[in-house]
Amino acid sequence: MAIKNQLAKIVGKANVLDSPEAIERYGRDCSTEPPGLFSCVVRPKDAKETQAVIQLANEAKFAIVPQTSGIHFNGDAVPKVGGVVLDLSRMNQITEIDEENKVAHLEVGVTWEQFQATLAARGYRGVIPLLPHYSRSVITDWLELVGNTKEA
Repeated sequence: MAIKNQLAKIVGKANVLDSPEAIERYGRDCSTEPPGLFSCVVRPKDAKETQAVIQLANEAKFAIVPQTSGIHFNGDAVPKVGGVVLDLSRMNQITEIDEENKVAHLEVGVTWEQFQATLAARGYRGVIPLLPHYSRSVITDWLELVGNTKEA
């Protein structure tokens, strides 16, 4: 069975994209990296579907390039060795806001716009690193910030 068909069984046919427009959009970012080559985009809705896609990739030996939003700047989300793009933007639930401890639990696809609106409705505002684009992933921005911070 073709990989795209197997992926469609996991996430649904509507969530496996391979049109020229999708390949164009997901194959580049805001960096100077040349466009990447890959076969399709897969859009899981939760951790279970994501795990199944990764398991298939391990079994069938194809690369996965994760993306969390349409806004990337470093070339890190540009596919370089084929495979599929794993678009995690559907995983966009704020699963908990613990007001007592001032902690929020977010899925990776939650954007700054979504997060700030949810906090504002409760009378809060989140700490925002370096004024990110409103449609960027909160989790990705924090991981990039921490990953680029090195102790001397």
